[in-house]
Amino acid sequence: LGVPAADAGRFIPARGTLILLPSNLLSQWEGEFQRFLGPRAFKFLVVRSMTDLKHITAKDLAEVEVVLASYKILYATAYMERLKSLQCTRANRFHERSFLGAPIEQTLEEVQKATEQFLAPGGGAKVGWTRRARAHKERDMDKGPEDFLTDEEIEERLDLLGRCTSVRDLEQPVFELFYWRRIVFDEFHELEAMDRRRCTMLQNLRAHCRWGLTGTPPVRDTHQIAELARILRVQLADADLAECQRFLDTFVRRNKADLPEIPVEEHQVLVQQTPEERALYMSQLHDGNRQSLLQFCSHHCLKQLRELNGEEDMGQGGDGPGASARATVTKLGSQKREAVAKLKDIAARERLA
Repeated sequence: LGVPAADAGRFIPARGTLILLPSNLLSQWEGEFQRFLGPRAFKFLVVRSMTDLKHITAKDLAEVEVVLASYKILYATAYMERLKSLQCTRANRFHERSFLGAPIEQTLEEVQKATEQFLAPGGGAKVGWTRRARAHKERDMDKGPEDFLTDEEIEERLDLLGRCTSVRDLEQPVFELFYWRRIVFDEFHELEAMDRRRCTMLQNLRAHCRWGLTGTPPVRDTHQIAELARILRVQLADADLAECQRFLDTFVRRNKADLPEIPVEEHQVLVQQTPEERALYMSQLHDGNRQSLLQFCSHHCLKQLRELNGEEDMGQGGDGPGASARATVTKLGSQKREAVAKLKDIAARERLA
């Protein structure tokens, strides 16, 4: 598809799909591709860390059909350092610390300007892009955000980090340089928890199509819907309920698996309840429906929780596995005692009446 006319000359055209996902799902996605489509169905790259990205060129990313990458790569220190190194050109005389403490938008804006200059005819030799970012020990800590590089310092930097004059040979390419065929955000609902800087980086990635995959669509309120719509580059007014609903009606789709219904068998098991458990059961039976009653009765009683986690583990202090078990027991016990006390209070008032 190339790059749209409005963005022509500002991005490297990529023919493939960038799939961003939690790092613990990378192997699963890779395995699913090979299992259902065959190992040679797609030409794809798996980018697990910056170590992988250091062995990839812009030509590699532009020509593969699928790129699987972890979200955490975008926020890794080494990735950010590479992004900052690409903002530096002969024209602006910036260095890696030019926007120290500044919003990420400034760095992203300068990288896009530098990309446009680099992609212009003859721009590769003029811009002054480096083949890699500075290593930690090579960082110039004497330069402040207000300082600019001299001509001599620019050439010294290029000699140190290597000169890149061809976009195809650019090493350690960041994803922001490309215009992808599509971008897929897996576990889309989890992006709500990311901070503003990380959300901005996701919004800044460009593609013809943007997909969010989730089993639990984030539709709690209009603010949540609007925030996640922005990652798809759709601008909504936070408080406009009608606008948010139109977005859901237009862009959100639910796929249903064409699978036979799982058969359910019910078995009756007689149990002996304590007086407290009987009171809670009768209360739930009276106030709730059958489904909530089944869910209520699925919880372990206090004795079972203790046996499940072990009395010795339950007695330990600190933040070990026993701490979580103790918190669960304490919370459940408190809830049951409060419910019993409420029932006793109601019964007492009824007797007085």
